Amino acid sequence: MVERLWRPNLTVGQSGGGQETSGAIETVDSMMLQTYRGVTRVFPAWPEDRDAKFVRLRAKSAFTLSAERKDGSVRSLDVTSEKGNRFALASPWGGDRVTVVDDRGRRVATTTRDGVVSFRTAPGRTYHLTGHAR
Repeated sequence: MVERLWRPNLTVGQSGGGQETSGAIETVDSMMLQTYRGVTRVFPAWPEDRDAKFVRLRAKSAFTLSAERKDGSVRSLDVTSEKGNRFALASPWGGDRVTVVDDRGRRVATTTRDGVVSFRTAPGRTYHLTGHAR
């Protein structure tokens, strides 16, 4: 329904309001990406049966993420670090093993605890994450 109401400035056309309607953008962004207590989640509130993709959404602690979900599973996930902070992700692959490779093709050491995968990053580097069945 909202898709028919979008204006060129990415607000929603409705009777009254202006800037207040930009909350629709935040709603969709939060369905695709959230960071809470230092842990980032991709597609945390997106319907399981709907495909989705986002490019360069900003996460807390100076990260941008791009991800695609198709046929109910995350197919690609890239994390770019601006400051070199440690990154923590609630694994979208459940108990599957997660591999992290940097943009130079080097495998990155990870720590996994309670379904959260974390690893150190370097400023300006991009990391590709994939899930693998054990």
